[in-house]
Amino acid sequence: MDLMSAKLPASDSPVWVAWRTFLRAYRTTIERIALDMAEAKVPTLVEYSVLFWLNRAEENKLRQVDLSTGVLVSKSRVTRLMNDMVEKGYVRREKATDDKRVTFAVLTATGREEFERASPIFADAFENHFASNVATGDRDELTRILAPLASPSPESVGSED
Repeated sequence: MDLMSAKLPASDSPVWVAWRTFLRAYRTTIERIALDMAEAKVPTLVEYSVLFWLNRAEENKLRQVDLSTGVLVSKSRVTRLMNDMVEKGYVRREKATDDKRVTFAVLTATGREEFERASPIFADAFENHFASNVATGDRDELTRILAPLASPSPESVGSED
């Protein structure tokens, strides 16, 4: 495809500026939260996300495939992440009794302790790097604007990472 026929917007067009701003905002926010967590020597942001979802789950366990949806990473990334988190003692794997192909991630006592230790750090970082930067009156509007972008197309489901 010829670059001229790609019909990219002009680099100074409002949609292109919005795109760059969206990407910078996402990257900057995630990096700042991750840095705060690293400096506090608590689980990483993605590990914290796993602990968060497991802590909320019934019986503190979820299928690994369901974790990939909640944590917003690919199934293969969840597998690698689980390997690391099992090694750290945050989670354990459990095979389903009715279908041996299904593996659950189960929160351990160590994982719960790490979640509880990391939660105040995450909460402060979330407030400082996201919530305080979006005016209360703008939050519903921001959600309305971003919602269509957050709904994956059928062909992209499971391909995040």
